[in-house]
Amino acid sequence: MNKIAMLTAIGALGLSGCASLQGGSNLAGADFSKMSCEEITGIFDAYESDKATAKSIGGIVGIFSPSSASLAESTMQSGDAILQTAKVAANVALVSKGCQSKL
Repeated sequence: MNKIAMLTAIGALGLSGCASLQGGSNLAGADFSKMSCEEITGIFDAYESDKATAKSIGGIVGIFSPSSASLAESTMQSGDAILQTAKVAANVALVSKGCQSKL
């Protein structure tokens, strides 16, 4: 029974990443200079939504496997470092494009 629940949670986590990928781009490799203001902010909004979903699923996985929850947490921390670097680049692009929003 535990294996079924874990596989379900992992599958849902995999599906939750779709929104922030938006056609195969990701935060680390995004070329913000070629995106509109709305596309830039949309990628970050989708990432935050996916992150919230991943945290919820991570909590469920942690019930069945504390070591998996620990690995998921360290992976999310690595993602946060990438997010901060991407935000700097995105904010430069937003300012240079004259966008009203900032991240």
